[in-house]
Amino acid sequence: MARTVIPLITPVGPYSGIQAGWPIGAQPTATALDFVFTASGGAASPNNDQVSLPGKCLVVVQNSTAGALTVSFLSYPQGNPQGRSGDITTYSVGANLFSAFLVQPSGWQQADGNMYMTGSAAGLKYAVFLLG
Repeated sequence: MARTVIPLITPVGPYSGIQAGWPIGAQPTATALDFVFTASGGAASPNNDQVSLPGKCLVVVQNSTAGALTVSFLSYPQGNPQGRSGDITTYSVGANLFSAFLVQPSGWQQADGNMYMTGSAAGLKYAVFLLG
């Protein structure tokens, strides 16, 4: 089964200037700061969701259902100066709630440059923000 690819979001602020892609003095256009959540592939196979992890990221997980769902993150301890050696398994996200995880590549970025996650159902959705 193919992995569900979660797009990486690079947030911009409500400011003007070349760095935001708007002319100096301009205001963001309507919907320019909007983003969408991407549904998990579900628990059909372990580590079936992936996101590129080029730097520090904020992973926001949304449970869009009326019951608790879980998310797991696969760690990658090789070369990790902090000695990270454990996965986050079946972290429970309450019904209709959000959870946020701040991650660095060290300890989470697999050999292919991605981080792997498993959502327990498609009602679990991700938005992953690159922080710099």
